[in-house]
Parts: sequence; C-alpha cells; structure tokens
Amino acid sequence: MDIFKGQSIAENVSSSKGFFHLTKSAIVTFILLFAYTVYKSLRLTCIRFYLIPPTMFRDTIKKGVNSSTGKISTKEIGIKKSSFRRRLLLATNSPLSYSTLPLNTNDDTDNSQSKYFNLKVIPNDRKNKESKDSFLMNIKPINVDDANRKRIFGFFHPHAYANGGGERVLWEAVMGTLTENDKNICVIYTFAVDNKMSVGSLLKNVNKSFGINFDNNLNKRICIIHLNDKLKWMLDPKSWKFATLIGQAIGSCWIMFTAWNQLVPDVWIDTQGWPFLYFWIWACLDLPIVSYVHYPLVSSDMLMTVKGIKWIYWWIMSKLYQFNEMFVNITLCNSTWTKENLLKIWNSLDQSALNVKILYPPCTLPRQDNIESVNDLPIDKVITLRDPIMVYLAQFRPEKRHGLLLNHFAKYVKSTNVKPYKLVLIGSTRTQQDSLYVDTLKKRVNELNLNNYVSFELNAPTALVEEYLNRAEIGLNCMWKEHFGISVVEYELHGMLPICHASAGPLADIVVPYDVKLNKVKDTTNIVTVSNEEKSGFFFKDESDPDFKSTAIVQTYPQLHEVLLQVTALSPDEKKRIRTNALLVAREKFGNDTFCKEWQHVLREIWSVETSRRELRGKVEALY
Repeated sequence: MDIFKGQSIAENVSSSKGFFHLTKSAIVTFILLFAYTVYKSLRLTCIRFYLIPPTMFRDTIKKGVNSSTGKISTKEIGIKKSSFRRRLLLATNSPLSYSTLPLNTNDDTDNSQSKYFNLKVIPNDRKNKESKDSFLMNIKPINVDDANRKRIFGFFHPHAYANGGGERVLWEAVMGTLTENDKNICVIYTFAVDNKMSVGSLLKNVNKSFGINFDNNLNKRICIIHLNDKLKWMLDPKSWKFATLIGQAIGSCWIMFTAWNQLVPDVWIDTQGWPFLYFWIWACLDLPIVSYVHYPLVSSDMLMTVKGIKWIYWWIMSKLYQFNEMFVNITLCNSTWTKENLLKIWNSLDQSALNVKILYPPCTLPRQDNIESVNDLPIDKVITLRDPIMVYLAQFRPEKRHGLLLNHFAKYVKSTNVKPYKLVLIGSTRTQQDSLYVDTLKKRVNELNLNNYVSFELNAPTALVEEYLNRAEIGLNCMWKEHFGISVVEYELHGMLPICHASAGPLADIVVPYDVKLNKVKDTTNIVTVSNEEKSGFFFKDESDPDFKSTAIVQTYPQLHEVLLQVTALSPDEKKRIRTNALLVAREKFGNDTFCKEWQHVLREIWSVETSRRELRGKVEALY
C-alpha cells in the first residue's frame, strides 16, 4: 500500500523537512537535558565527596581526640581527607597547626614526608576535658545564617614563597582578610621553595620581603596547604615546548584537583592567574570565585602581532579565556590598561553582567628596622634636595628596554650644557639569561663612553634600594605598555620626579595630574593637556614602539633624550612642585591602607554571594 498516494512531490518534501526539523530539535533538546543532568549530578557528587564527611565522622575524630598522639585513623578517613580537614579547621582555634607543612624548620626537616599530610588533632585541642568537649562540639555543621559560622578563604598561589609584586598582593590580601573578621580563615595553596621550607620560614620571608608581620593572633588563622612539589614542572613554561598555554592549563587543573583532596575552601581566590580552573570550580563545587589579574593571559595587542597558525592558536585560547571568565564573580584588575584589555578580549560577553573592577596593588616598600617609612613622613621631609641622579628600578629583562635608555642617555650627555646627571640601573637577575643581558648592557655602556656616568646595582638589598630612592631626583620607566608600573609608584612615594613611557599603567593610572585647588587627584589621563601646576611627571614616545605609527597622539610626546634635557633644566621650584604632586597622587591612590579597605569591601561582597549560593543547596549540603 502506498501511503503517499495522492500527495504531490512538494508535499512529500515538505513533510520530510518538517519531520527532520522536529527530529533535530528533539536531539538538541535531549543533548541539553542530558548535559544538564550530568552537570547537576557531577556537582552534587563533588560537593558530597569533598565537603561532607562520613556519617560517623565525629566518632572517628573523637578517637583521635582521646588518643595520646592525636592521630586520626587513615583507614577510617579513607578518601574523604578534604571533608575531615574542613571539620578540623572549622573547630580549632589554631588552623595554622593543621597546615600540611612543618610549623618550623629544623636540621632534619623534610617537608615532603607523608607525615605532614596525615590528619591528627593538635595538643591544644585535646589538652583537657574542657578543650576536648569544645572541639568536639565545634566540629558539628552549622546553619548558614549562624553568626558564629567561620569562613575559609582559599588563596590559590602556587609560588607564594616568591618575592614579586604578585606575592605582595597575595600577602596584603591575606592580612586584609584576617583583619576584616575574626571568623575568617586564610588557606594558601602553594609549592615549597625547597624541602626545608616550613610555615615559620615562609612567614618570616614574607615579613622580610614585604614588611608584613602576622602577629600570633593573626597567623594562627593561616593554614598552608603544601602542593605536591613533583608537579611544579606542570606550571613551568619551559616544560612545554609547544602549546605552552594548553600545557599549563592542563597542569593547573591537575594541581587544583590534588589541592581539593587536601582541603576545599568556601571561597576560591586566584591571585596568581590560572583562569582555566574557573569552569571546574563552578561546575564541580559551585564556589564563588575572586580573580586578581596582574596581566591578561591573552591581550588584543598580542593578537595584533601574530599571524597564521599562531593567530588561530591565540584566538582559540582567547575564547577559552573568555569562556572561563563567565564563572568568576569578581574580577579585580591591577590597572586601567589591564581592565580595558580584558574587556576587549571578552567583548562578546554581556559587559553589564561582568563584575570587573580596578584594585591597585599595594605599592609601598617594606618598613626597615629603625627607619621611618616614607608613608609616615610629612611632605617637606620627603621632598628634600636631591643628588643629580637618575634611577631605573626594573628587572634586567629585554622588555624593560634598558638599551633604549642608554642610547638616549648618551644623546642627553652630549647635548646638555651643564654637568650630566648620573644614571643608576637597579634590578635583579633571576636566570643566566638575565645575567647575559646585563653583560650586553655593560658592553653598550662602554661603546657609548658612559662608564663615568652609568652604574649597575644587581640584586641590591632593600636597604640599598631605599637609599637610592631617597637620594635620587629622577625615576625612569622605559617599558612599552607596562601593565601597571609599581616601581613608578615607589618613585612617587619617595619624592622623585617620574619620567615614563606614554602608555598603559604609568599613563592612565600613576603619573596623573593633581588638582592643587581641590587637593585631590584629577579625573583625567591625558597629561599633555594638563597645566604645569598640576603635572606629576613627564612622558616620552619612541620610534621603536610597536604601535608608534598607529598612535594618533605620537607627535604630542617628545623622545626620551629630549625629556631628559627638559627635566634637568627645570628650576628647583618647578621640580619641587612636580615632585610634590607626584607624592600626593601616590599617597591618595596607592597606599596599603587604600588596598586593604577596598579588598575588605570585596570580601563582604563575595561572602554575600557564598551565603546566597549555600542557601540554594540541599539541606545537608548547605550545612557543610
């Protein structure tokens, strides 16, 4: 029997198309429903696995409390170590003692030993009946709206032991978190610099490098989770000869999962820049995420400078970057340039839905023993008569463009009508490649006959850097599109006159005009249109700039040697006025107090998100 008898060909085709359309819609609907079911199941499974301990967990912990060693049975913990450690941290008055690093460094310290990762109840939590009862009472779950609920903020910063600007942001953020609320606990996920590193040596280095001192009441609410040092190579760009970002992305995800096995926090804070984790954090655990961005992983400038396969590769990475950003609750940028470039990369996202803010990093040098901080001095004690010295404070790397500075400094020396200033290059050499770079610079100094005018200070101690910043009159920054420019802020805070390349952070955020009538930073970034009374520094452009020909305002800025001649010819009163403006700008915008205040505002905002999300979970999941 012909079921299509009496129908035209057109009718048959139309029916087929309709059937195909319905089938396609059904398939898409099925796939979406299946994906949603998998996602909900994955999240529920992960939350229960990582956050909720076994039913008899109190009995297991009680055995440890009543034992002479405090050890908790590894067999009874099984694969639920993260959930057990959460209960211990939330119950104790000293989360520090539950770190997976040794508390102090001794001759026989080896932080890779498994004993530091095993769980046990510390002596203070089991020293007498009162402490035991209190501890066992506090390991119980607590209602979401209970005012006594403690908060675990997890800082993912695998190189927390380093001494760079990113680490300064980390530890100032930790300090701000601890002082914001005495219920706050800070967990830092980090590798160790070597197998001797302990909690004590780490915090001692923080104090030495950044002048941040956690007293006993604060440091006991810090917990260090030691990441497996055997996985360090996964984040090292040298380990990936091809597709470096993809390799690091996979590596960072693997390291994150190992971190979860030790402890899962309530809020995830990324202060180093590992954005490919964000989707998994959201999908698996539904944790609120704060991301502090020091520089974009992929920028629009980067896409403009590559072609062919490289462009395709970077474009794909930019889309993955964009995708992961959708799951961040608060994105903090260190400068206007960083924020603008992130928004360019994320241009296809709903801009109104993105919570992107600028939070300038803390920029003051650490307080030295018996030396009063420049932040505490009256203005007239900072703006003092200076030696005829120019300082360039920067790591010795090609992108800092020391060679450009030397070439223009030589032109300045030949052209000036007075005794030339001295130039001091201060910076660190981290690798052999950096040392070779310094050798080429010294060779160039010799070729330009500048040996009497240029000196190098390699890996200078903080006290010597401080001495130069208090003596020198001019501070230089030659990098093209410096994302922020923390050294420029240090110049300003020390009463120096800054000369910078006209781009990115220095132009948009740091060397901005000061309104002397209103006594506040002026709301503009175009220094060229500012009166001499409001200037806080000078800018230059150079023909070697990658965007030199495409910059519309390039003719507005002189070359570096011309600026050097102009600035050194200023009268003492003119220099004093500009230096004072620069100091006032820095104190208003970049002090540690400013960072701490803004950071604590972010904490309150993200904790509100955490509370709202927790309330939407199941009854049991919300408690844990």
